[in-house]
Amino acid sequence: MKFRTYLMAVLLVSVTIPCFVMSGLQYKMASEDIAKEERVQQQLSESTGKELLSRIQIAQHLLLTASEFVKIEGLKDSERINKFLESLRENFPDFLNIHIDNASGFSVSFSPERNPHGESNIGVDHTGRDHWFNRTTENRVQVSGLVNAQGAATGNIINLSTPITQYERIIGYAVAAVNLKKLAEQVLPQSSPERYGIAIADGSGKIIFSTSKHFPIPEIFPPAAIERVKEDGTAWVSLNFGKDKEEFFRSYLSSVPEAGWIVAVLSSQKEREELIWKIVLSNGLAWLSILLLTIIASIFVSSPLVNSISKLSSQIAAGRSRPLKGEVVTIPKELRMLQHKFSSVSSQLNHANTELFELNSKLQDEVEKQVKKVTEREGVMTAVFTGLSEGLVLLDENDVLRFANEASVNIFGNELAGKSLDMLFEEKTVQKLKAGETLPVICPLENSKVLSLRLFSLVDSEYLKKALFICDVTSEEQLNKLKEDLIGVVAHELKSPLSAIRLEAEEIRRMSGLDEVKEKAEELLHDSDSMKKLIESWLDVSRMEAGAYRIRKELCMLTPLVKKALRITRANGDFDFNVDIHEDAKIIWVDRDAFVQILTNLISNAVRYGYPERKPVISLEAYKEDNNLILTFRDNGVGIEPSKINKVFEKFYQVEMNSKRKPGGTGLGLVIVKGLIELHQGSIKIQSEVGRGTTFIITLPFPEAS
Repeated sequence: MKFRTYLMAVLLVSVTIPCFVMSGLQYKMASEDIAKEERVQQQLSESTGKELLSRIQIAQHLLLTASEFVKIEGLKDSERINKFLESLRENFPDFLNIHIDNASGFSVSFSPERNPHGESNIGVDHTGRDHWFNRTTENRVQVSGLVNAQGAATGNIINLSTPITQYERIIGYAVAAVNLKKLAEQVLPQSSPERYGIAIADGSGKIIFSTSKHFPIPEIFPPAAIERVKEDGTAWVSLNFGKDKEEFFRSYLSSVPEAGWIVAVLSSQKEREELIWKIVLSNGLAWLSILLLTIIASIFVSSPLVNSISKLSSQIAAGRSRPLKGEVVTIPKELRMLQHKFSSVSSQLNHANTELFELNSKLQDEVEKQVKKVTEREGVMTAVFTGLSEGLVLLDENDVLRFANEASVNIFGNELAGKSLDMLFEEKTVQKLKAGETLPVICPLENSKVLSLRLFSLVDSEYLKKALFICDVTSEEQLNKLKEDLIGVVAHELKSPLSAIRLEAEEIRRMSGLDEVKEKAEELLHDSDSMKKLIESWLDVSRMEAGAYRIRKELCMLTPLVKKALRITRANGDFDFNVDIHEDAKIIWVDRDAFVQILTNLISNAVRYGYPERKPVISLEAYKEDNNLILTFRDNGVGIEPSKINKVFEKFYQVEMNSKRKPGGTGLGLVIVKGLIELHQGSIKIQSEVGRGTTFIITLPFPEAS
């Protein structure tokens, strides 16, 4: 957008918003005045109706009074009745006349006694009159609609009539003609006669009386408006009438149900329309005037600014650090300062560009040197990876293989690129690798190969995230299997001669009378027991590894099993044993013999790895958690280094603690403990601190509750 256009738009918005706000306020004030006027119109209609009803009720009451008077006096004394009727007219000037008719419809008493022509009103036949046709036999006052009287009264009137009864027989009628003009003068308000038009209509909508000086009120209201008033009691209607029916009126109609009439208050809508048009016209002219002034002002103000901006733009587009003679900006001050600042910055930028070019040349030479070094290193690394005897595979963040050396291809015997870990190994193997186990993961393949796997993270690489080392340990695993089978056979075959040696040693100890011979026999028995224990432990391990070891779980009391394990292990030395069995852990679900073997191995291990200078203290806590039995076994022994914790479950591994460990042990105790716990579908964890002791946390499941 050009500057001049932008300036004009800003000024236009600046003047338009206040104009619209002012118009809105004026319209709001006009709407409030109209609403106030309608409330006045509504109040005027309702108050007029109430006053009209009050006057009608007074007339009805006086007519009933005349009826009661005649009922008491009878129809014979017409003179007395005339005086009474005359007094009623004096007290209620709204009566044009009041008279008593007999049952045949002839007047017997009349006030006034003569009509405007000087003729007597007594004895006149009224059977053809309006009040006789609309007479009622009920004991109430009947109110007629508009009547154009031609007899004793002339002009527009309404008739009130009520029957006169004696001994439940109608003897005549009391009738009164109400002067509508006088009635209207008393009930219609005198305020604002030129602003409002007031009309009274009967139940059919026919106008009974109206103030028609300033409003061309019709003779009858539309039927639809009358129906609305009859349904709701009040109604706002818009009417158009007059000579050409071009003038619209806003009318409020309210009913007077006791009289069956309707009171209407009318106000012209022409003034309202003129008011709205005045607001629209005045504000429109004001806005157009301000708009014109704004355009002129923007042109006058923007011309020098546009000229200065054009000069500055020309210098900037050409990139000149100094403006030409015709490009020098004089006004305004801000643009003149901006041009000066641009010239200064442009000079500095030209100087910086020169220095940057020189620096870029030097940097390009350095980059070429570094690229050459990286290329050389990449070649060396590729050669190293390719020449590795072990397999090496590099993976991306999705565990997809992106690089594999020749050894990896030879191991798997197929193309590895694009394959994932899930495609190469079983799910259990992949889970172990991703779990971050520090030990190699041994993975047998379908082609009888056995692999040792290690997975490492590559921290500084953006694309390659993991490295997998693969070693073919098929021959090592076969050798271990052969060794285990051989040891199992040897261990089994040694049990028979070992038993014979033990029997001979016991016989020598029993028969010999020499202490030296008995001592040698005791040593032989001790050594044979140790050898037997080693053979039995090795056979247990062999059966576990072969899947031939069976356990039979049952519900057992924990305390007797602990006591049995203590009796067995007391021969290993003196120690303190603390037991804390929670109430919910007194009954357990285990194999009795296997559980005692777990406890005896743990206690023996704790005594063996205790400090010689202090008494071993062992504690056992048992509690139930989430349908599992938790056994926490603690000692105050020498502890285990963090790097060796996972090795204690390896066969024949014994923690080296110099002279602190007591002699003995097979190196199979914890292997058996772990194997027995796993046969119970449980788990064992180790927490240890060198010099402070070791804690074994055993979790054994309970059977599902039935």
